[in-house]
Amino acid sequence: MGFFLSKGLYKAPVTKQMERRLALWTTIEKQAEIVKGGAMFELQMKSNRIAQLK
Repeated sequence: MGFFLSKGLYKAPVTKQMERRLALWTTIEKQAEIVKGGAMFELQMKSNRIAQLK
């Protein structure tokens, strides 16, 4: 399972990247519990949702 930064978030300063990771941490943990390995997700710059990559 992998969690990746969106294109916009990847280009943001490292402090903004870490801020988003921490803000979404609870959601990331919950998603990791319910999804089997091999799934990939994208962390968005502003949304509190995690988008699954296809």
